[in-house]
Amino acid sequence: MNRLDRMDEYCRFVIGGCRNMLVPWWMMACWAYEEGPFPLISDALFDQIARDLDVEWDSVQHRHKQLVCRADLKGRLGFIGDRWPTIGICAAMHLIKEGPPARDKWPAFSLTATAQQGELFA
Repeated sequence: MNRLDRMDEYCRFVIGGCRNMLVPWWMMACWAYEEGPFPLISDALFDQIARDLDVEWDSVQHRHKQLVCRADLKGRLGFIGDRWPTIGICAAMHLIKEGPPARDKWPAFSLTATAQQGELFA
């Protein structure tokens, strides 16, 4: 399994455990593509995240959601300019450098208030 396949698998797992994670994964993927050394996830998964975030817009909650322009979800990439949250940049850089954690280190999700607010990983 190549780097993008492993990252896609991890990303799907995290987002599947907490739909609020659509926001930071979309932002990290945009940053990695625009500013980083190479893409964080596959183009197909990026497109799926954008579609899902658009469809679930009203129910998704995340502290950085206000930085995302919903219209950008319909384009190829979002434009955030200089509004990239430092925590998102650091998380993306770490994932690019280290790859996803070993499968036995993946988070055990429970729908706590914290997970529902999208505070994990972002």
